Amino acid sequence: MRILPIVAATLLMSSTEVLLAGGKDDPSPCGKLPAEAMVRAHAAYDAKRYADAMHDYLSLARCGSVEAQHRLGGMYLTALGVPLSLDQARAWYQRAAEQGEPESQYNLGLMYEKGLGGQRDPAAARMWQSKAAAQGFARSQNALGAMLYNGTGGPRNDKEALYWFTRAAEQGHTEAQLNVATFYDKGIGVPKDLAAAIKWRFRAAARGEATAQLDMAVTHFDLYTVLKTDHDLVKSKAWAILAERNTCTASSGGSASPAPSAPSQSKTCDMATGLQKNYLALKLTPAIVALSEQMASNWLAGKGSIDPPSDDTLRDREAALLRAPHPLLPPGGTLSHTPRNPPPPAPAPGSPSALGLRK
Repeated sequence: MRILPIVAATLLMSSTEVLLAGGKDDPSPCGKLPAEAMVRAHAAYDAKRYADAMHDYLSLARCGSVEAQHRLGGMYLTALGVPLSLDQARAWYQRAAEQGEPESQYNLGLMYEKGLGGQRDPAAARMWQSKAAAQGFARSQNALGAMLYNGTGGPRNDKEALYWFTRAAEQGHTEAQLNVATFYDKGIGVPKDLAAAIKWRFRAAARGEATAQLDMAVTHFDLYTVLKTDHDLVKSKAWAILAERNTCTASSGGSASPAPSAPSQSKTCDMATGLQKNYLALKLTPAIVALSEQMASNWLAGKGSIDPPSDDTLRDREAALLRAPHPLLPPGGTLSHTPRNPPPPAPAPGSPSALGLRK
């Protein structure tokens, strides 16, 4: 995974740095901090008056406020009101993490894993993700699952990886849902179970995850190819429309082109448009096209759902394949995934919400 370039910042020693280092010249004893300091700091932060927010957060953080320590970590990580400083970000996340703050434990774990703001320490990374995961923090549960699957910071353990992926997936974490689906689809740490894999991919698709939506399109196309059921063809095209809208932008010529966001989205866009070519080759009837477009529109408007295939349908598929092997797609009809690692906390000024900062 590509990590954004890190620009080394030389920090000048100032009164702020003395406070950050825990100097003795702080004129504000902790016991006399005004009760409204945190409210004032949050208000300044939300108004993008980051220097004012930093002043209060710093005083509160030095007096042990976990919330303020967490905020400072994010501000140094994203250069909000201060120069970019990964080592300061890591230091403040460390202080908040040691007090049990799960988001700080998550970010600190990723920084240890990637070597951001200090030396790389995969074992420490796994330890911090374990602490946050035990508190129910879904992103850490998914991160821990990836570490267990990849053997990062300790032994590989597929069954434990599936356990933590499932914990995160049950909380609605879409990448964890895809990871659980992959485990069931490939039989990693659990017997192969196509129905379970599809159900988890459906849950991610229903939450708007484009890759899962494309998977559902391929799944229903597979069912149509095997069973010749028009309703599966309608659902397949509807999911493909949703995946395409999620990852592609309409060009002036009326065709779709990749959105300029991420390589993974571009790949999903390409695959979704490729699937649309399959529908053109089938010369779908106007009625099927209209039903698919209406189904997708209703889903986007929150007026309807696209039901996943039933267990009976999947059993019919397996029985049909026993009679005649599938000529086009691999068993399951789903795309190939590998369990996803969480993205590292990277300097991204202007988008603090991506780092889990509280507002």
